[in-house]
Amino acid sequence: MLGYGRILKMNGDNADVMCADKVTRLLQIRKKFKGRNKRDNIIATDTLVLVGIRSWEVRNEKKKPVVDLLYVYSPNQYESLKDIPEIYEILPNKDFLVSAFPFKIK
Repeated sequence: MLGYGRILKMNGDNADVMCADKVTRLLQIRKKFKGRNKRDNIIATDTLVLVGIRSWEVRNEKKKPVVDLLYVYSPNQYESLKDIPEIYEILPNKDFLVSAFPFKIK
């Protein structure tokens, strides 16, 4: 299952991500997005990402569910994502983005 998310906090090789369903999950960052390959995939706080939710993994209820990083959206791509209501709900600073881009409040 795929979903959109926003990076809340970096934890070394992992990150906390707020998914579109308002659940905080642990993001696993694969080698594809590290080292020399991260030139176009800069991962920082408040970055929008596409995640794959692990529905097959059984976790302890005390631990956060785990998701996999599939794609990192650049700030230039936010304009093309403006019509998706799931992403609009998790945007980091709506006032800034509304003034920078012509978003419509739904």
